Amino acid sequence: MANRFQILETLINSTKQVFNLQILRLDELYTKDYPYNSSKDHIKLLHVIYVEGLNIIKKIEDDFKTAKDDADYIEIETELKEVSHAFTYLGGIATKIISSSTREFVSQNTVSLIKYLTGPFKNDSRFILIPTDDHNYEITRWGYLLQLIINDFNIVINPAQFYPPTVFSILSFPAIYKDNLIAHSLLGHEIGHFIIWKKSLGKEFSQLIKFDQNQMQSVIDHEISSKTKEQNKIFSKNEKEKLENTIHQEIRSNVEDGTEELLCDLIGFRIMGPVLLFASAEFFLSDTHAYQPFAKYPPPALRLQSLIDEIKHGNYIQKINDVEIEKYVQELVDENQNYITPENTYTYTLRERLQYETWKKIIPELKKIADKVIDELKDFRYSPDTFGNDMLPLIKKLKRLIPPCEIEEGKPAHVISILNAGMIFRLKWKSILPKLSIHIQSKIESKLDLLVIRSVQQSEIEQELQNAEKESRK
Repeated sequence: MANRFQILETLINSTKQVFNLQILRLDELYTKDYPYNSSKDHIKLLHVIYVEGLNIIKKIEDDFKTAKDDADYIEIETELKEVSHAFTYLGGIATKIISSSTREFVSQNTVSLIKYLTGPFKNDSRFILIPTDDHNYEITRWGYLLQLIINDFNIVINPAQFYPPTVFSILSFPAIYKDNLIAHSLLGHEIGHFIIWKKSLGKEFSQLIKFDQNQMQSVIDHEISSKTKEQNKIFSKNEKEKLENTIHQEIRSNVEDGTEELLCDLIGFRIMGPVLLFASAEFFLSDTHAYQPFAKYPPPALRLQSLIDEIKHGNYIQKINDVEIEKYVQELVDENQNYITPENTYTYTLRERLQYETWKKIIPELKKIADKVIDELKDFRYSPDTFGNDMLPLIKKLKRLIPPCEIEEGKPAHVISILNAGMIFRLKWKSILPKLSIHIQSKIESKLDLLVIRSVQQSEIEQELQNAEKESRK
């Protein structure tokens, strides 16, 4: 039977082999084609982390060679398992992330939109784009896990050579939307999360949350009464106080999470304009989970209503320089309004109703925070004037089935205007082009997303060429 010495020696050798294989795998992944530089920046950072991890294993090996007794072996084995577990866990997730971010799975069109959305943050953000099988858009603070491992194992990262680990975030999107740039308008909401984290706004909006105390007490009493019946027991005073605190904390946590979602909607709207309403409505309507009893997410009706209110408040529709297009956009807003009103809050539980009322009351204050945040980011707000001025020329091009990449000759269209025009045309094109035959209509429907994609590409290229020309004249 193998003794502790032999077992530990085998563990050390196998761990070294795994680390070397992981480094080779990273080298192999570096040669792949990625549409966004963040993926390769991420690989470079992971490479140095694993090289340093391998050095840690070699130090453990040196300690093993000088160990004197079982107590030393136990200590070495414990340290080895901690290192192995952390780096194996990191490698498994990291490899999957990197493999999913190649050009095969992420289109350059998505990258073009992300470049715009992250423009104000420059090197403070390195987003890794990956598709998922889930029907959801999500942002994950991946870099904080990297930083945790770096801190736990005292790994030194040279700031002159590598981006700080915490700037890496994962932006995931439904794989079925790979080439659906209009659906990617929902990334504006996800950037809202990034802005909230970057500016540490959690405490600011958390302080605004105020519960109706009578309503809160009713919820607590009801839930304790329900638990009493379920468990067939009378809770002691201490047990009751603990339950009250637990229920209160659960509700506060849910409301804080939901408040962040509402704030992200409002920030996203200031970046994207009306397209965020239409994209959100499509997303909620196609997601069966959106209408399940909610815990941490405000009900879709409340979220869509806040976006409708933003359109009304900004006079977006009135800014459109065309009566016909104004009518179509108004119809789209009205369709959403009719769908979500009246809200059936009577179907909610007492807890859900309390959360709903708390969220509803806080929205006016969240709008102020969203305004302040966007105003601090120069030229990042998509204004009602830009929307109003751009819709007519861009939708005119779409009517002719021409990519709406320019407002006029030599003037590239705003990427967000292209998305707004594309969404309006996609939803109302049968009204805009009523006399087309069914045969032609069937061909058009499959081409709409492609028109938007080409427009964004061409607009970006033209803008880059104009910027380069300006620089050459300096």
